[in-house]
Amino acid sequence: MIKARVAETVGEGLGSASAQELVLGGLRPETLDQYYRRFDAFAEFCEAAGLCAYPASEQAVLRFLGFLEEDTRDELGVPIRSTTAKGYITAIATLHRLGKETAPAMERKSFVDKALKAWAERDKYRSKNRFTRCAVPAEGVEAALQAALREDATERAVKGAAMLGLGFLYYARAGTLHGLRRTDVVWDSNYLLVVKVVDKAAVGTLKEYRQVRLARVDNVDLVVRVLEKWLGLRGAGGELFFAKEGERPGTSDQLSCLYRDTLAQVDVRAQGIYYYGSHSVRAGGASCCHVLGVNKSDYHYLGGWSEASTVVEKHYIDRSICYTEAGNRFFGWLLPQNRTQGFAFEVPG
Repeated sequence: MIKARVAETVGEGLGSASAQELVLGGLRPETLDQYYRRFDAFAEFCEAAGLCAYPASEQAVLRFLGFLEEDTRDELGVPIRSTTAKGYITAIATLHRLGKETAPAMERKSFVDKALKAWAERDKYRSKNRFTRCAVPAEGVEAALQAALREDATERAVKGAAMLGLGFLYYARAGTLHGLRRTDVVWDSNYLLVVKVVDKAAVGTLKEYRQVRLARVDNVDLVVRVLEKWLGLRGAGGELFFAKEGERPGTSDQLSCLYRDTLAQVDVRAQGIYYYGSHSVRAGGASCCHVLGVNKSDYHYLGGWSEASTVVEKHYIDRSICYTEAGNRFFGWLLPQNRTQGFAFEVPG
């Protein structure tokens, strides 16, 4: 729809193809793809609701926000974050502008703006009353991986355990896991190697890639076995490691829900005001290494934090995590006295 409007505006002839690329190329390709996916979700809603998606009215956008708030709630009644909702609105507005249409009323003090601010206030309340970075315990991750290898394990359980285990080993954010390509995760009899995009690169800069190699011992081998089972279920098609052919990458909220479901299957649940979110594996891996006595520079490296960063100790190290044999089976080989194989090296992207 938008591409057709750009093509119509540019016209045909000498230079038209490049002109269209330039108009659409003001955004990164992956950003533009995300905008199209989010606009498609808006268009699907409008079709079901009998509303026009393009050009869209303020009413259509407001009702879509209400639909998102209701439809994306997890098992605890928590919807997607306001920043994600705002991303949908930004996609709608941007694609309207690219198509030379007036964007729905989204300026300051509009009803859309007020709705997003109210959503953000609710997020603040939830964040004050629930700790979403509480660390996933190593024994819970180990139990989920072992359960995934049983013959009766469901596809969702295998996928959840695979993402949980890989995320725990590499302190991976949701975006990192969902963005992994099939060729980014490889292994042999000695090592597990993952190519990660360096998290949160500055806007407008080229992406940096980091290869991180772990020795295939103890629970690293357990993770690899679950990854092998997931690949068998996933099939050959598709580029993304954790999505079948034709599937869209998941969101942070969907991954949080998958983590909680996977852990609940082995009777591991956060208690009280604590809450397992997508960052819980980062906190879990860092806390596990911290209590084992792994060199600070090593676990900062795994998480993509600078050695001088204070964020890890302030926000990720969970002092309630104690030494366990399961934790030792995940990261004990990183201790200087145990290390007999190589670890973590970088190769430019």
